[in-house]
Amino acid sequence: MDKPWMNANLKQLIKRRQKAFSPGDVFLYKLLQNKVNRERKRCRMIYYKNKVQDLQHTKPRDWCDWWREVKQFCGTSKAARRDIRSILRTNTESSDQDLANEIMKAFAS
Repeated sequence: MDKPWMNANLKQLIKRRQKAFSPGDVFLYKLLQNKVNRERKRCRMIYYKNKVQDLQHTKPRDWCDWWREVKQFCGTSKAARRDIRSILRTNTESSDQDLANEIMKAFAS
């Protein structure tokens, strides 16, 4: 299944790049590889920009569904979440004030 930002132009560039790889035309392959990367980044940017705009302008009927969409968009899931203390590499038994200070230091640096 294709990623949601894939479009016909990007698929065509990928096919052309792969055809250039077969005969060993390194120069053409590298040229097309760069074009594919630029187009992929452009497609992703447009997709996510539109997705954010849709979420900003949508009045959700059900907040649970809206937040589920936001979490899916951000790539967060319950399994992937980590405790903030492990991310900051602080003592798991530190106070909330110490934790707040560590977060402030992380953003300041």
